Amino acid sequence: MTTEAADGPEQWAAIILAAGYGSRLEVGLAADPDFKHLKGIPKALLPCGGVTLLDHWLYKFRTVCKGLVGPVLLVTNEVFKPVFHDWAQKRNIPPGHIVSDGTWTNDERLGAVGDLDLIVKAKADVIGQRNVLVVASDLLFYQDFSLRTFLEGTASEGQVGCLFYNVPDSEVSKRGILEVDSSGAVTAFMEKPSPEATASRKACPAIYSFKNEVLPAISVFLSEKADAKAGRHAVDAPGFLLSWFVERRGVSVRASEVEGRFDIGNIEQYKETIAYFAARDNRVLDSGVLPAKVEESCYARVGLIGNPSDGFHGKTLALLVGNFKAMVSVEAVGEGDGRVLLEANPEDDGMQ
Repeated sequence: MTTEAADGPEQWAAIILAAGYGSRLEVGLAADPDFKHLKGIPKALLPCGGVTLLDHWLYKFRTVCKGLVGPVLLVTNEVFKPVFHDWAQKRNIPPGHIVSDGTWTNDERLGAVGDLDLIVKAKADVIGQRNVLVVASDLLFYQDFSLRTFLEGTASEGQVGCLFYNVPDSEVSKRGILEVDSSGAVTAFMEKPSPEATASRKACPAIYSFKNEVLPAISVFLSEKADAKAGRHAVDAPGFLLSWFVERRGVSVRASEVEGRFDIGNIEQYKETIAYFAARDNRVLDSGVLPAKVEESCYARVGLIGNPSDGFHGKTLALLVGNFKAMVSVEAVGEGDGRVLLEANPEDDGMQ
């Protein structure tokens, strides 16, 4: 399996923002019979095209941008930290690259900019002199998007880089909107403005590049907002940071256009994303990004009241037995013919 790229000052460090709780999507998953089994899984680890959302990004980091993107870092919360640790371990990402913001509930969350500042400081030794690519974990793009082109072009031209796609009037008040001049320089950012407030229809998705020299300014932004008692909303959307860079710091912010994106905030958007990738070849599956072997355990359960198949509708009062478990290993063997071969453990499974 592919490992992290070798260290080098010319590379980018990738930071994945995954500290949200996905409250709206959780409601939709629970209410849909076809998706309720996914309830409780963080959005970034939901399946899409046979792999998780994060694996699509890992493919871009390790294959499309091999030699350009180095360490992969992720910030999450205390609730989802164990499952992200498990995901990272199976993909040869050091466990120390998964950082928790210390929160347990949606009301405690630090906001996207707060989480970004947290992991930039916590992993300053890993980032070193690298520039930083920041991606929201529930974001995917249409296939026209090239991460390498973005990093070698727009992200290299300005101190801060971002993308935009065009939206109709009805979507302006739901998005962060950029105003961009003819050279690609961002001149203004507005968070969910009315259509009358700007002639721009350029929506900005949650992917950003930051040159290393501007990273310390993130803490300054947060301090100013704290002093002004601006509240969490003012630091929850990274677009406010872009606006501050443009208006207050004179930082060069550049933007380039993409066809569109998938932002998985609710069940309808998730279904739309699944449908798009189901109709296209998934290069991630054959890229070597995924683990060659997967091992999982299932502990013995003692049911006290109820039964999953009876009139209690699957509701039970049960407990797990920690010292009895079944272990299953799954691995690909050569090219194969698409069949699944079940092999009993010669020592522990007497069923032949």
